[in-house]
Amino acid sequence: WAWDMEAESGIDREIWVGANIFTNSIYYEKPYSPMFLVNEELVLFDLYNDLLCRIDAYNCEVFDSIPVEFHKNRRKTNWEREIIQDRVTKKLYALYDHVGNTTLREIDPETGELSTEIPLYYRYTEHVTVYNNKIYYIYRPFESMQKKYLYVQDLDLISGG
Repeated sequence: WAWDMEAESGIDREIWVGANIFTNSIYYEKPYSPMFLVNEELVLFDLYNDLLCRIDAYNCEVFDSIPVEFHKNRRKTNWEREIIQDRVTKKLYALYDHVGNTTLREIDPETGELSTEIPLYYRYTEHVTVYNNKIYYIYRPFESMQKKYLYVQDLDLISGG
């Protein structure tokens, strides 16, 4: 495999083997820099440089970059390393989980600030999605081994908006 990759790409086979082994090790963490389309601009989270970049969607010029810190100290803040977008309202949310209790916090793309926590009713949620100011998620009751339920929470009722 490594010989074939070297012949095909010109990159040394030892580099191919090293990259393949390292990306399958416990020390490898997949890069995460999500980007979302919000109205007429792209919002890029450059979490490695602690920036939220706002880019003009038409000519791809960066017109603003804001320092962000919500992603730092993941063990203290319990950030799940996930940012989700409501595709209808275009709002962005950071997902947090502390001992099975999941909360969302809205991210303001203008300032990078977070809103107050929006707790989910059930614990141990999976596949959290926000659509049209409603939070959809799957949860499994504590006693049940196999039964899973789809639950919907209205964001307007929770956040008072």
